[in-house]
Amino acid sequence: MMVQQECEGYRSGWSAAHEVLLLSPAPTFTSPEAGHWFAGQVLFEGTGAAGKGVDVSYWFDARQLIAEDRPVADGAWTGSPEAPLAPGSHWAKARQSGTDWGDSSRFEVAQVDGSPDVTL
Repeated sequence: MMVQQECEGYRSGWSAAHEVLLLSPAPTFTSPEAGHWFAGQVLFEGTGAAGKGVDVSYWFDARQLIAEDRPVADGAWTGSPEAPLAPGSHWAKARQSGTDWGDSSRFEVAQVDGSPDVTL
């Protein structure tokens, strides 16, 4: 891409050519829905491009992956965190190679002591 700036009758010269990387659409979350409560293991579901795995991270720190390389089949992916999430409010982010991040809705993880993993 080459650009030229113009303001109040003044015009710059053309810039040098720059390569532009066009990202694919970000994967989406279809679950958890906003305000969903989990007692035990969290389940993520969403849509994405086939042939690329989905990585899920904490919303506040994309370097901390909580589910890695979830396969996409027929445009859909699913996965759970590889380690239990702490009780409280959470948001997550998902991305595939060559995409931006897609954000989840806020969900809650309840404190569970000695009970089986179920979703509410």
